[in-house]
Amino acid sequence: MSERGLIVAIYGMNNIGKSSVVEGVINKLGDNAFSLKYPIYDTPSGERLNKYLRNGNPENLTPIEAQKLFAQNRVDFEPELLRRSRGKCVVLEDYNGTGKAWGLITTGASIEEMEEINKGQLEPDLNILLDGDRFTSGIESNHRHESVGGDVWNKGREIHKELGKRYGWKTVRVCFGELDREIDEVVDLIQVAIERRGV
Repeated sequence: MSERGLIVAIYGMNNIGKSSVVEGVINKLGDNAFSLKYPIYDTPSGERLNKYLRNGNPENLTPIEAQKLFAQNRVDFEPELLRRSRGKCVVLEDYNGTGKAWGLITTGASIEEMEEINKGQLEPDLNILLDGDRFTSGIESNHRHESVGGDVWNKGREIHKELGKRYGWKTVRVCFGELDREIDEVVDLIQVAIERRGV
């Protein structure tokens, strides 16, 4: 493992089970790993994003302005991320791939525009896309991205899959229903992928 540690990003639409999977992966990897969920709210940009996402957008940010602020949040926290990652595995729940996806979902921008907004950010060593159906019981009603309707959610799912193909993300099917993988199996698959990269 390099000095900066191994950085893994977990992507997928809201209410797909990312938090549960990330928690399971961290439990499996033990003391040598920790997780971070983006955006990082205890930063100036994070405080603004929390208001944008949960308090009715009091600054009246346009979707593009919001995506630039999400990108700034990742840049602002990058030195701390690198400091904390030394000798460890960091599992990021949502990162710049999420920014690109939500930018495409909400702004009408092109992928090239979203790549420009997110240019220069740290690139994870491993990117994993969780794909499956939505858990409607987990929707946070006052969250801008979780309260979207089914059409927007399905569009976002397809955009995530397109980005996964574009960037070579490892895709893991989730849903945890009768015909899909149970959470422990998903966690095990991701653990193996991470260990192959050096943990």
